[in-house]
Amino acid sequence: MLSATNTLNIDVGALYCCVLLVATGCVEVAEAYRAVDGRVMLAVVFAFGVSSAMETSGVAGLIARKIGACETANIHIDGTIVRSDSPLRSCSEL
Repeated sequence: MLSATNTLNIDVGALYCCVLLVATGCVEVAEAYRAVDGRVMLAVVFAFGVSSAMETSGVAGLIARKIGACETANIHIDGTIVRSDSPLRSCSEL
């Protein structure tokens, strides 16, 4: 709920919950360390790096605009646009 109201970031809230679980004794520190998969953590860190680079370079905005162009059109199952306010004839033109 705090994340939905923009009171607290979801990652900070998750960290607080983890600390709370360890502090109250619900989870032991050794058990918490065993639960963390290093490969998953590495993938998450790299994903944050790639997403930051995409935002900085403008690629993320470009992709979002292209997806939005397809979303605003009524697209038939074969990819052709049935009715649209856009001049595109199909989303493959993007």
